[in-house]
Amino acid sequence: MVSNEVIKQCQQKQQTAFKAMYEACVPYVFTIVKDYTSNKDIQKDLLQEIFAKLFLNIQSFDPNRGEFKFWLRKIAVNQCLMFVRDKKQEFEDLENNTVLNGLNEEMDLSHLDPALTEKVLTQMPQGYRQVFSLVALEGYSHHEVGQELGISAETSRSQFMRARQWLMQHFVANNSISL
Repeated sequence: MVSNEVIKQCQQKQQTAFKAMYEACVPYVFTIVKDYTSNKDIQKDLLQEIFAKLFLNIQSFDPNRGEFKFWLRKIAVNQCLMFVRDKKQEFEDLENNTVLNGLNEEMDLSHLDPALTEKVLTQMPQGYRQVFSLVALEGYSHHEVGQELGISAETSRSQFMRARQWLMQHFVANNSISL
């Protein structure tokens, strides 16, 4: 992603290094941001906030404690979660949601084309996408998702199940997979 030399230069506040780091990291950070919102303006704002946080805290990065990529990912995910909490985005009312009542089968998405899966995820309803991203992509437990998003663990489980069902319906409807 970025060399240790660029990181050291950023820690020494060299402007050219900040630009090099930004250019090297922005595609990676953008893939994280897209999991939390499909709104282009909000994505730009989140990118700006993430890189501001990164550059303000670059002094605290210690390569002996882990890889830069994972440190950056943690910053990006935390900023996205702060956005979700700050905006108090509402999740669908689970009692009134009748989407896909009959589809409860397990589905393995690992064999699907990652580019297609990513494209489909951007079309997923925001509440589903946020929970799905945290559980399936980030490895959070439903309890942790509940704490981060201000919802119950049960709501997280329901949203995750409904996200999986939404994916199944989308892929089946587009003949990407068969049940």
